[in-house]
Amino acid sequence: MAPLPDTLSWLLTGLLLFSYTVDGVNLRVLPRTNVKSGTVVTLRCKVRNSLVHSFQFFRDNILILAVNSTDTELVYRLNPARAGDSGIYKCMVSMKGDLKASLAEKLTVSGLQTPKLQLSMTTLYKGDIVTATCSAPEEKGPLKFRFYQDRRTKYSPLITEQVSNGNLSETKLFLRQAGDYFLYCDYTVSRVPQAGYSNHSNVVKVQVIEYTIDSVNLTILPRRVKRVMTVDFHCQINVTGEPSLPLIHTFQLIRDNTHIVHMVNTTDTEFLYRIDFARVADSGDYRCQVSVKDNRVTSMAKILNILGLETPTLELSVTTLYETEDLVATCSAPQEKGPLIFDFHLLPQNNGALKGHWSNFGNFTETTLVLKQAGVFTIFCDYMAYPQFCRSNHSNVIQVTVKELFSSPIMDVSPNTTVFEGDIIEVDCKVKNSSKNVTLYLTKDDIHILKEAVLHLRHSFTVQEADSGEYVCAAEWGMAEKVTSQNITVKGKY
Repeated sequence: MAPLPDTLSWLLTGLLLFSYTVDGVNLRVLPRTNVKSGTVVTLRCKVRNSLVHSFQFFRDNILILAVNSTDTELVYRLNPARAGDSGIYKCMVSMKGDLKASLAEKLTVSGLQTPKLQLSMTTLYKGDIVTATCSAPEEKGPLKFRFYQDRRTKYSPLITEQVSNGNLSETKLFLRQAGDYFLYCDYTVSRVPQAGYSNHSNVVKVQVIEYTIDSVNLTILPRRVKRVMTVDFHCQINVTGEPSLPLIHTFQLIRDNTHIVHMVNTTDTEFLYRIDFARVADSGDYRCQVSVKDNRVTSMAKILNILGLETPTLELSVTTLYETEDLVATCSAPQEKGPLIFDFHLLPQNNGALKGHWSNFGNFTETTLVLKQAGVFTIFCDYMAYPQFCRSNHSNVIQVTVKELFSSPIMDVSPNTTVFEGDIIEVDCKVKNSSKNVTLYLTKDDIHILKEAVLHLRHSFTVQEADSGEYVCAAEWGMAEKVTSQNITVKGKY
């Protein structure tokens, strides 16, 4: 094929370049650039080319719409236009790297919608928090809202300002004084401050009720209380103001400043608490504390003394046993309330089995006794209520017989307990009346074992002056031990 002439080639290249050039971008604002809020505004962007190109709408240099189209005109409609739509508009068209913009057009939308105020409640008590919502549903944000209170005073009615990205704002209002409030709100468009502030919203009347606890009275009846009687606690409040709404009072009956005996939530201004079968453990300083909202008041203290403790009961696991056997003793006061401090008593007291006392947060205690000596004993118990520190009568008395396992060892020294150096002495130690294989130990000065035997022990040796001292014969079986001792004196040579 023959090449095209140079002139025809140049014409074709020029036509292609012309086809990819954006030409004649025009922006129109209809019906006009100054309109009232609520008017439908149409923005028309027109271009001569019919190839694929990109339309872009800007308001105040911020992109608000981008569309690819082969149409020569793009319509952007504000239906309706609001103050938030005010600004400088521009249309830009790009095609194959070529970009052109229209002349800027300034749109001014005057007038603001009247806002609406809504409250979570319109009757409340002093100290309550009310939620207020101010809205302008058809406006376009961001908006800055202002909330006002009008109490017919000389002070500024403005309460707070809130900025919202949308077209409503919610805030918490704390109305500190009792009385009538008249609340309302307004707003402005943050981006268009020249639009000014809207008219005030509807006015909502709020009634704040004064309600204060002036005093709390506690009565305890009867005044003199004995064990197992019924005690009534009557708590009543005196208030300023009459509740026109359900109001919850929290009553607490407190003993000795820390122990909460009873707590109740009620709309009543009084409450009654009863103790059936009172015990000494119920004694103490009582107060009634009442809380309502941020108001808390406590009564004067009233002292309750309950007289008389239950007589305890003593129980033993056995009443006849041998020396060193275990004896389990239980002392109980089932109708009392802890903590109680129990004591066990043994007569005669030379056995050494009971020392100190046993405490328990319940109403009984159990302990294991080991009676180390034979004989007949009596055991009883009593207790003290804490923290009242009053003591009960003693329990029933039980007699215990402790049998002897074996007799105390018999110790003989011959020829005498006073001898001279070089003499030979013999120590004889034995146990009679024993049914057990009792082990005997002969020691000097209670530390050195000289000999060990069963039931009968005999030890002979030549004495020196250093052998003077106390010699002990100890008999042992299990936990039982009995001893006999004699002093031996060794003098110099004849």
